Amino acid sequence: MRKLIRFILAAALLALPVQAIAEMDGDKALSVTATTQTVTFASARSSFFVLNNANSVNEVYLRVFRCSETAAAVTVANSKYTLLPGETLKAGHNPRTEPGIGYCAFSIICDTAESATVRYGDK
Repeated sequence: MRKLIRFILAAALLALPVQAIAEMDGDKALSVTATTQTVTFASARSSFFVLNNANSVNEVYLRVFRCSETAAAVTVANSKYTLLPGETLKAGHNPRTEPGIGYCAFSIICDTAESATVRYGDK
């Protein structure tokens, strides 16, 4: 039943205007599987986003790391965020109130035998 609901939601999201997808041009895409992957940024970012593409039918699980933290693997059990198909995580902080605290990495994974495609960038 849960898979059917996800499929219906994904189909509904595909009917949305194409403009939302076009705004993602130039960002990076990542194929996510049941093996944890860590994306490390070349320099600290004050903000970034991760989008689980609407054409994915599986959720993705992730953890976000500030530069003061050590990036580590993520599991479904220890993930801090869950993104359903079409959902976006926007991480950000105010450099005026939190100077020197930027984001340097995130780790991402799908559940066993599942996969998804995500986009990420600093918009």
